[in-house]
Amino acid sequence: MSESDSHPDSHPADLQALRDLIFSPDWARTPPSSTPVKSIPVRDADHVRKPVDRARRRRLSSPNDARSAPPRPRQSRLRSDAAMAGGPNTFSSGLAEPEPTAEETRGDSVATSFVTVTFLPSPRALWLAARQLASSHKAHPLRELASLFLSHPDACDVRLEIADDTSKRTLFQCRACRWISLEKAALFRHLTTCHLEDYFEPQEVVSDPPSGKFTCVARYRLSGALIGPPNHHTYQESLRAVHAACCPDLPFDVYLQRIETVHDPALIEQWKEQVRRQILFRLRHATAETTEPMKRSAAEAWLLEQHGETLVATTRRAVLPWKIAERIRERPLHQAFLLAWRRERRFPGSLMHALRGAFHNRNLFTFKDDAGISYVSAIAPSPLNPSHTVENIRMLLTHIREHPRCTRAQLIQELRPGTAADSPEADQILAPMRWLVEKGHIVEFSDGTLAVPGALGRPPIRHPSTASGTGDTLGKTENGHAEATSGAFPSEAPASVGLPGTVCDPLPSPLSGAPPARDPSVLC
Repeated sequence: MSESDSHPDSHPADLQALRDLIFSPDWARTPPSSTPVKSIPVRDADHVRKPVDRARRRRLSSPNDARSAPPRPRQSRLRSDAAMAGGPNTFSSGLAEPEPTAEETRGDSVATSFVTVTFLPSPRALWLAARQLASSHKAHPLRELASLFLSHPDACDVRLEIADDTSKRTLFQCRACRWISLEKAALFRHLTTCHLEDYFEPQEVVSDPPSGKFTCVARYRLSGALIGPPNHHTYQESLRAVHAACCPDLPFDVYLQRIETVHDPALIEQWKEQVRRQILFRLRHATAETTEPMKRSAAEAWLLEQHGETLVATTRRAVLPWKIAERIRERPLHQAFLLAWRRERRFPGSLMHALRGAFHNRNLFTFKDDAGISYVSAIAPSPLNPSHTVENIRMLLTHIREHPRCTRAQLIQELRPGTAADSPEADQILAPMRWLVEKGHIVEFSDGTLAVPGALGRPPIRHPSTASGTGDTLGKTENGHAEATSGAFPSEAPASVGLPGTVCDPLPSPLSGAPPARDPSVLC
């Protein structure tokens, strides 16, 4: 059910303006002497502008006047099918999608208010990310993790749910590939189009050309597909076959209006050659009664009769992969997905909520710093009173509490000025650091900064050219302990790139590693 992209013009484009980075229009790049100046004719005295009758204008614009038309609703700038095929963030040309205004999305929000769309991490990606976080002693910002999931569509799932409990609407989902639809007939068309070859093996059979006198042939105007002469006995069957193959979502009466009759002997011969080569379907696990090959119409009828109800599930909540969700073209579902994706790109709230619960179920901890930024770590922050420790540990805890978000190099220079980072004295100062980090008495953030529970501070602001890395830091709850959240969702993992600007180990790729087993019967 993949949508075909619209191809640009085959003629090469003039890229000189792009090479020279000239953004001015063509008329501005021409010399002044080559631009013809047209003289503006002087109006006669009879063409003097008449005064405006403001009283008449007010009468015409009155709301009680029947002649005043209501304002035209603005059209939404949702992406077209060809643009959607180019990716989740771009048009078909590869440019970034413009953000719609509030007026443009108001009508779409009303039309899709019965569908709630949330984003979840896919199981494999979540498994890989949790394994990487469990082996790390550093705290990673939750928002950056969610953005990393969103940057890889293979690492995200999409959950669609009927929001209105009183609505009689339901979702129909394919158990084989998790495709969804609002209409059962549309899902049956998906089965016959995408899953017919799962049960049948196509075979090409060459037969004799049709006999008879044919003076014309019908053709679908948009795709150029030949249907056949109207006086041939297979015309009605071919008519519906072309409709199902080229434009299944188009109403059949509108499709009939786009059929043209062509009197061309070459096209008639082409149709005869096309009819000679037929595709028959034979069952892959044929029995004694079903060894004969079938035509496509008979094979589709057999599939719907034998497995139609088994492959279709009726539900009010469905979870499907990202790549399937972005290919759905039913208008309410398509608009709901795009609007939710725009909101998630601005702030990944639903994905952050899903990650909190999922990480909590995998024995990871989330907490906040003084700036309110949430972090994830495999080690729960545990405050330690410096007065109950030995001298070298008390010195580290006291200095880090007074100077939160300092680095190891800054810690060495402030405790022992002039000491090299690779000297034995520096190793002696940082000797207890590993034990303190593993026990949670010191929190080490993904950007290399340090803090103690209860005084985590705020993340430092660094210039991109001077920062050794970016990334965020962990945080704390009101009592200084790790914050546990509830509610886990199924999900997948991020790619083999680290968090932006972090100096921690990169997170694993969502396309590598062994995924956990999934029960194919579970749909949501």
